[in-house]
Amino acid sequence: MKSNFLTYIQDTFQFSLEEIQDFETSLTKTLKRSFHINTRKISVEDFVKKVEKKWWKISPTGYGKNTFYLDSLPETYSALWNTIEHINGYFYIQEVAAGSSAYYLSDDTIDTWEYRILDMSASPGGKTSQLSCYYPNASIIANELDKNRLRTLQDTINRISAT
Repeated sequence: MKSNFLTYIQDTFQFSLEEIQDFETSLTKTLKRSFHINTRKISVEDFVKKVEKKWWKISPTGYGKNTFYLDSLPETYSALWNTIEHINGYFYIQEVAAGSSAYYLSDDTIDTWEYRILDMSASPGGKTSQLSCYYPNASIIANELDKNRLRTLQDTINRISAT
């Protein structure tokens, strides 16, 4: 990591030496794999039963009833995105921080009001996916200015059935 970045952060936020060391350490830690269950296709309870039968080890994140950490997969799996559950759109792989906006906006409750929601910079589709679960009757406009990212967004929307 560039030292001038750390110096900038330390000076701007007036971090102590200990705080800047903690900050630097936090930037180099590997994040736990996490995902949210697409409740438009499967209930949380049914998903948990399904994957526990396949020996997945998952745990709640504390950021929503449908958001979990993946603690481990059986060795027979090559990758989480290659599982039949992911391909069928039962869950969306997403870091907890990336999905926290939908969690905080919704207060972790399903709202059936017919809102209009604008998701700016929507690709690859994680926030759109979560918003569609929390607001199942809303019209969500998934905006993406980068045309190179539109295909990924469209694929996600189709896979999770958020059309």
